[in-house]
Amino acid sequence: MLVSKNKCLLTATGGDVRTVQKLSRHRKLDTLMIYDDNRGRDQQDITELLDGMF
Repeated sequence: MLVSKNKCLLTATGGDVRTVQKLSRHRKLDTLMIYDDNRGRDQQDITELLDGMF
């Protein structure tokens, strides 16, 4: 659940990991960068799925 929250925060802040770090109280910026990388892959997967439907 926290991962989803952080992904949503990253999307809402336009990928501003420093702001999300403050909001989520993560000590390690590296952890948030992983969430941000995964968020990009999620968007790509959804785009490909939708492209295949039409």
